[in-house]
Amino acid sequence: MAKVLLVDTNVSASPLYQYLRIAGHEVYVTGGNPDDFLAKCAKNYIKLDYSDTAALSKLIIRLEIDYLVPGCNDLSYKACATVNAGGRFPGIETLNNNEVLNNKESFRSFATKHGVPVPKVYSEDDLGNIKFPVIVKPVDAFSGRGITIIQENSRHLLVTAINE
Repeated sequence: MAKVLLVDTNVSASPLYQYLRIAGHEVYVTGGNPDDFLAKCAKNYIKLDYSDTAALSKLIIRLEIDYLVPGCNDLSYKACATVNAGGRFPGIETLNNNEVLNNKESFRSFATKHGVPVPKVYSEDDLGNIKFPVIVKPVDAFSGRGITIIQENSRHLLVTAINE
């Protein structure tokens, strides 16, 4: 039976947890919020802010973890990529690849360089040239947070969405 550390306690990581348990692994979960779903129901919950990658590394060593599994959020994956810099755990991207995949601007640049179509980014100078409908999405948000869809040709609605 392998020891697995699932780095996430959110409800979205529960299918990962269930699969690992059914597969017969000894599963530990870690996260900083004891009120999260897996923190409350997992047998082996360890309260730890996994953004503290030094503490996460120490936990991996102390528990003699065989497999590291990122959860369902960017921070979890970045923490796992950081502690896996030596490549001990298979299937986890490098920090550089993590940056390209999870940073919107880095991904846009990578995709453009490799001929993959991406949505156009407009500057304030381009506002008069935008064709509607348009989706306004913040560069510092994730999971659909902060998205505004503007159906009509309205500079006022567009500027309001950009400034929110």
